[in-house]
Amino acid sequence: MSEPFYLTTAIFYANAGPHLGSALEIVAADAFARFKRLQGHDVFLLTGTDEHGQKIAKKAAELGLEPRALVDRNVEAFKAQFAALNIEESRFIRTTEEAHKARVVQMIETVRAKGDLTKGLYEGWYCTPCEAFWSQGQLKDAACPTCARAVEKDREEVWFFRQSKYGPAVLEEFRRNPAWVHPEGRGREMVNNFLAPGLEDVAVSRSRAKVPWGIPFPGDPDHVVYVWFDALTNYLSGSPLWPADLHIVGKDILRFHTTTWPAMLLSAGLPLPKRFFAHGWVLTDDGSKMSKSAGTVIDPTALIAQYQQLGVAPGLAGDVLRYALLREAPLAQDFVLTEGIVEGRYTRDLANDLGNLLSRTVSMTEKYLDGLVPAPEGEREGLTLPDKAEFVRAVEHLEFNRALEQAWGLISRANQLVDQAKPWVLAKDPAQKPRLSAVLRSLLEALQAASVLAWPVLPKACEEIRRRLGLPEKPVSLDEAWHPGTLKTGTKLTAGTPLFPRPEKKTPAA
Repeated sequence: MSEPFYLTTAIFYANAGPHLGSALEIVAADAFARFKRLQGHDVFLLTGTDEHGQKIAKKAAELGLEPRALVDRNVEAFKAQFAALNIEESRFIRTTEEAHKARVVQMIETVRAKGDLTKGLYEGWYCTPCEAFWSQGQLKDAACPTCARAVEKDREEVWFFRQSKYGPAVLEEFRRNPAWVHPEGRGREMVNNFLAPGLEDVAVSRSRAKVPWGIPFPGDPDHVVYVWFDALTNYLSGSPLWPADLHIVGKDILRFHTTTWPAMLLSAGLPLPKRFFAHGWVLTDDGSKMSKSAGTVIDPTALIAQYQQLGVAPGLAGDVLRYALLREAPLAQDFVLTEGIVEGRYTRDLANDLGNLLSRTVSMTEKYLDGLVPAPEGEREGLTLPDKAEFVRAVEHLEFNRALEQAWGLISRANQLVDQAKPWVLAKDPAQKPRLSAVLRSLLEALQAASVLAWPVLPKACEEIRRRLGLPEKPVSLDEAWHPGTLKTGTKLTAGTPLFPRPEKKTPAA
């Protein structure tokens, strides 16, 4: 029986539709889930939407909608984006589901029974966009330290969770396991800014008069459960597995995940997650964070539609954006992504390199060998495969850009072999038939290996490559990439239109 692996994204806030930031996180999680499946794991990927809180209530009121109508509309937008991006989640959870609400109530009651809830007066600052409480000392330039927007003075009676009680245990986990949070620099920020100074108790309820849209607080009808306590509990309510092997979250919400969430679990007597990964932000071309609130976002669904209009098949069009998001920079870093950058990656890497290699290899095999996979006989034209340990290490650290560089090194070497060996010249000399067969066999094997290495990021494109090579649609093992010679001799290749049609060159204006 394969070993289970429980992987999550943060659930996405449903006050508005998705953008490139949410696309980055779900694509990274989906690619990592596929990689773990290639390693033989039974992966459970949880994602979904966070649907309560003051920000949603305010946005719904602005639009003249009930909160439920607003989140229903935005949930459909997230699901449409995930489908366009070829996401294969195991479970899409919504925090408005009754089963989730019941789990939140159970969590509150468990924490209360432990003696970790007290009622008191909260006086401080509140950031509605981040749904976050801040003390005066935590503000930066009198604004929210996370999003830099204005905060509001808040004073209300709330239920407090005794988070401070568990601060030393959480700090000890950081010290015992330096790799608990990756990149480690983010973990040090959590230790230095929050844990080492000592965790403060945190509000876990809001006044129903101020925030009517939330889960009723057990035993106190005048309050609702604070949205973060509600949202974090999805990791328990959304999966039959615990603990999570990996939480993938944005760097801006790492604080809640590595302080409040572990404290909640310790209070409830549950094991801690095994690992966190904090990804960076997708930036606009002026270097600022893409923001739904500020209106500085690129619509991923619209961008995918542009490539469909270019002639890319629907599933493969989603792969274009998946590739651009994970190829451009290390996932842990902030990076700029514009439509022009996506177009450059598409033209160079997907159309000119991968797509062209497939087209001309299949075309030459059809022309010179009747479209049949040649036998692995005679002198083989060796193509150096990536170092397996280095490839695995890169993906385990979610450095997809490095892993893709290695896969593209193989693709580049295969294209160089075509240019150097010149199969069209070999085909003119009957005496060169063995070498011609060896060259084409090597190119087909390079495509087979690439279809495994790139599959987590380009699932639909790699499945189409495998279909044209007469291979099972989905690779089942990572090892196949390093043992690609399983192409059956005599298999009839399938021709097809270009995977990634080259864009038409724009004619300069006169």
